[in-house]
Amino acid sequence: MKLWLSVLFFILPVLVYGQSNVANHFRIIDFKLKGNVENVIPADLDQDGVKELMVIHHYPALNPSHRYLSVFWALPGGRYAPNQSVEVEIPQRFTLFDFGNLPAQQGEVVIMLSNNTAEYYRYENRTLNGPIPLLNFSNQLIQISDPEQLLYYDFLYDWNNDGKNEIMIYQIGDADLFYFQDGKWVKTTIDLPMSARYSSITPLRRIFPHSELSVHYNTPSIFISDREGDGKSDLFIIEDENIWIFGQNEKGMYAQKPSIKLKMNLTDPKEQARKRDQLSLTIADLDDDRKADLISNYQHGSFFNQKADIKIFYGKDQWTELGPKAKPGRAWALNSWVIGPFVKDMNADKSSDLVMPTIQIGVISAAQVLIANNFPFEFKYYLSTNHTIPVEPTYVDQVRLFIDFKEGKLSGGFPNIFGDFNGDRIDDLVFSKNEQEMVVVIKDRQSKRTEKLETIKIPTAILPLVEDVNGDNLGDIILTYPMDTERQNEFKLLINQGKW
Repeated sequence: MKLWLSVLFFILPVLVYGQSNVANHFRIIDFKLKGNVENVIPADLDQDGVKELMVIHHYPALNPSHRYLSVFWALPGGRYAPNQSVEVEIPQRFTLFDFGNLPAQQGEVVIMLSNNTAEYYRYENRTLNGPIPLLNFSNQLIQISDPEQLLYYDFLYDWNNDGKNEIMIYQIGDADLFYFQDGKWVKTTIDLPMSARYSSITPLRRIFPHSELSVHYNTPSIFISDREGDGKSDLFIIEDENIWIFGQNEKGMYAQKPSIKLKMNLTDPKEQARKRDQLSLTIADLDDDRKADLISNYQHGSFFNQKADIKIFYGKDQWTELGPKAKPGRAWALNSWVIGPFVKDMNADKSSDLVMPTIQIGVISAAQVLIANNFPFEFKYYLSTNHTIPVEPTYVDQVRLFIDFKEGKLSGGFPNIFGDFNGDRIDDLVFSKNEQEMVVVIKDRQSKRTEKLETIKIPTAILPLVEDVNGDNLGDIILTYPMDTERQNEFKLLINQGKW
């Protein structure tokens, strides 16, 4: 995920009105708001089977800038209209938001965190009621609110898989974890591996004696998986090569201290010294044996000589007991950078598959990039057979990314390979053909493209969101334009009409 964001930002240096257009397979609905759109998130707030559209936006023309939450609802039959919405201003004290079910309450809420409070909005009768106080805590790591942004993070989550959502709030070095038990919220604390980086330019202190001091915090990644295959979920908290594993007690709570601490030996000290490497670790059940597997992705090399070492440590081989002495059950050394990789059942055979999006730019291909203004972006599909991942990819798909060197930005956007458009439970593909054309392609069980496709003339987005918003089991598309100054106040909803 870190590499995905790095590539993204490297390449990229209420009065509402709209109109509805129709493509062959999609009905296009245009939304415009007075302010810049930051987030569009589908959520079934009233639990009627059709998702509302939650939009976080801000009005930079006001001084200071004001942030708002707008909710667009669907008309009967799951039909959306751009003039059906409710809007509330978000108080400046809030820094993070999430949505979901609160224990012992009906429907979903939008929950927000301030420095030391959790409060929520309830969507009822097409109005937003709130903010309603929920609980207090000492403080959270992200304490300074941004008048032009509200961060989304899924802190309201079923962290222990007991069927009820808990609330996790980051602090420096630990986290408050609130469980709902016996009609009230009960707080526990768990330790977190975290890192902080500080920087200042010492040689310039005589010229700028009080220059800016930069402090950069990294929160850990958290995964929920079963370490032993005993039916109880464990909490895997990962920061760099550190893996802390928390088991559950008889009450379903996690202890403050981890039961297992590991530091894996997966990096090269020389590459670390050059600051040219990056390690990402993922926990998933890749062989479907209900035991947690570890997938490591170690990126190194230079921009024109990319390297990626991918390793899989299987739970059945007891990697959590062996730690750095564990041997990978599968390994690849690739001459490219890899995003992810991702674990998902791509072909609806009830087996986990592995997908590696790769980027490779050598010296020769770099020259071709400068001439053609595009470079290849490949997806390597490793489709499992009998719950076993093959050594060689089952299929390799390629999409070309276009670069506007004059503007110094990506033209069009990144492809999205996760979304079912024809209802066969097989993931299809949506990608940008150019800045004004987007292509949706139906795929078969080998992840190969079929002849079923549609080219849609529409301003393309950096990363299209695919989600079934109206409950018909067909993927719909949401396009936002945060980097386009002419369209920052817009978003588009493409409703899938089916009949592929």
